[in-house]
Amino acid sequence: MKYRSILNRFIAPALVLTLCGSLLTGCTSLKENGPAAASSELAQSDGAEETASNAGTSFSFESLLKGSSEEDNWQVEEETRGLTGYYYDQINPDQKQVYNQLYTGISGRKAEFVVESREVSYIEKSLNALLNDHPEFFWLDGEAKIYGPEGGGKEKISLTFNIDPAEIDAVQAKIDQEAGTFLTSVSPTATTYQKVRAAYEWIVRTTDYNLDASQDQNIQSVFLNHASVCAGYAKSFKYLLNHMGIPCELVYGEISDSGIAHVWNLVQIDGIETYVDPTWGDPAYGENQQDSAKLDIIYDYLGMTKEEVLRSRHRFTPDYSYPDCADRTYDFYRLLGDFFEGYDPDSLTAHLHASVRNGDSITYLKFGTFEAYSQAMANLFGNNGLIHDPLQVKMRKEGLGSMQYYYSNSDEMMTIKIFW
Repeated sequence: MKYRSILNRFIAPALVLTLCGSLLTGCTSLKENGPAAASSELAQSDGAEETASNAGTSFSFESLLKGSSEEDNWQVEEETRGLTGYYYDQINPDQKQVYNQLYTGISGRKAEFVVESREVSYIEKSLNALLNDHPEFFWLDGEAKIYGPEGGGKEKISLTFNIDPAEIDAVQAKIDQEAGTFLTSVSPTATTYQKVRAAYEWIVRTTDYNLDASQDQNIQSVFLNHASVCAGYAKSFKYLLNHMGIPCELVYGEISDSGIAHVWNLVQIDGIETYVDPTWGDPAYGENQQDSAKLDIIYDYLGMTKEEVLRSRHRFTPDYSYPDCADRTYDFYRLLGDFFEGYDPDSLTAHLHASVRNGDSITYLKFGTFEAYSQAMANLFGNNGLIHDPLQVKMRKEGLGSMQYYYSNSDEMMTIKIFW
């Protein structure tokens, strides 16, 4: 009988039970700032000194016990029937059998139990799939050990919990209470999109992005400690949406220019699939930015197509399949009427005037092409820019002799935000 140790996080964005070893930190944060002229959000990205921890590799054979027949007496966990899930559906039938056994043991909060697998590697795939589908198993994100024959068969899995098993019920009650605060605040007549947006806003507003957050790889960090990194944001977002009956999955990958592991979400809104990144919806502010110009939420990452996800430097892991999501129906800017397919100075000026009349503190703009976005950036600002007349109207309306405005822009998402 062989003994194997797995020393990494289950949430790592790959096929292994975190054996690829990347802690999910949430990657670069985007600053929004600039009085009367602002650098692009892409240029403002600062990385927040984030690092990915490569804490180990796949199975490490720490010892070898020969001639033991102990495993002959092991009782294998029964399979939980009727399971399904986004990642469950991407593993083979033998791995699904292991998934079903793992679900039985983990949902029973067992720290040690036995599964039967044709290949040891199936346990890795199955455990990853299970924890990707079920963020409610918040007590698991650490160390696991497997005992058993190298070639497969009965394998004993020993899981290290991140809290005392005796505390799970109490912690679950606290999570339910905090999640319930949000869930009961959502109107029963809200549309599916409104529920998704509300969850996005709630997580961003109640959670501090913190690389040193406790329990940052599971939902305890968001619901109990209100501080996390991308793993906590994405898992908690899925947790809330699933409780409202809205399909939501975790999406694993990395940030292409840094290679830092990252996780975001895939959401289905009334049959239309779209991507959401609540972590990147949480702004990081420049030190000199005035409070009046701060965004509390960045909406660029609510309702993205796959093309937009890739353009914003997210790279999907090749270990799983993810949809193209080309439908723009639930793009935040489109739904608000702030989307411009091309550059039309008259339409833009009218939009700015309408925003002033409405008393908006922020005017949102998004463009369908980079050419249109670039033309808008070149012509909106300055004394002779399109903003001049609407700004004069706002000053007269508010009885001001002078006024300072701010804007931020994202080359990646082709968006502009004006803070009046």
